[in-house]
Formats: sequence, C-alpha cells, structure tokens
Amino acid sequence: MPNIEEIYKQYCNSVYKYLFCLTHNETISEDLTQETFAILNLKN
Repeated sequence: MPNIEEIYKQYCNSVYKYLFCLTHNETISEDLTQETFAILNLKN
C-alpha cells in the first residue's frame, strides 16, 4: 500500500482543482485539500 506522501504527490493537484471548481476560492480550496490529506493520514 502506498504511503501518504505518495498519495499526496499523486492526487494533490487533482483534489485541489476539484475543490476550487466547487468553491471558486483559492484559500478555501487549499485548506480543504490539506484537511483531506490530514484525515487520510490519521486513518493510516
């Protein structure tokens, strides 16, 4: 199973772009992206 860093590198931009399309706000999208990966990290 890939570690969180590999997952982050692979999906960070896609997650950010998706969230930006939903929010139309850079700051909120960045925060939500970080929180998404923080939650994934807690589950490991």
